[in-house]
Amino acid sequence: MSDPIKAFVAQSPPIDSVREEAARCCDETARVLRGERGRLRTPEDRLLAEFCDAAFGVAAEVAMVVCDALKTARLAFRPDFPWDTAAALLRNGWQRGHKLLPHIVGTGAKA
Repeated sequence: MSDPIKAFVAQSPPIDSVREEAARCCDETARVLRGERGRLRTPEDRLLAEFCDAAFGVAAEVAMVVCDALKTARLAFRPDFPWDTAAALLRNGWQRGHKLLPHIVGTGAKA
């Protein structure tokens, strides 16, 4: 079975074309996970979708990078944290190929 995120990245649009919409998608997904709102209307809802396919894909792509870094560091986190962090990363210029290295205060940086 192939990884859907890798499949999306292989044929995806540039992040810059959907950057702000993807960041808003991350914010709204975090709100859903905190119970602050109802479910997101996804592209499966057709014309009622809140965000375009590309924005959903980019949001998930960046949130997964954050989630993977947290899991690598074996850190506990709330489900909304990767989405909030992904929104901040997107708004601050995140690009494909950027690395997110986990760092635990007091353990020193990895070489």
